[in-house]
Amino acid sequence: MKYLRIALLQISPAETTEGNLGKGIAACRTAKEMGADMALFPEMYSCGYDSCCKPAEEWVKDAIA
Repeated sequence: MKYLRIALLQISPAETTEGNLGKGIAACRTAKEMGADMALFPEMYSCGYDSCCKPAEEWVKDAIA
């Protein structure tokens, strides 16, 4: 491989972690169709920025391991 094509994804968060996962998978598929070898996600795309107001138990529940 002579070049590594990287897709820089800009994804607005959905209402749920599952919704964010679906959006992420769709974005990766689109990036692959456009010739990307790798996709980079924005920070906190999976949980959104409303996490700062949640109790710790909610953070643990939303964690992706």
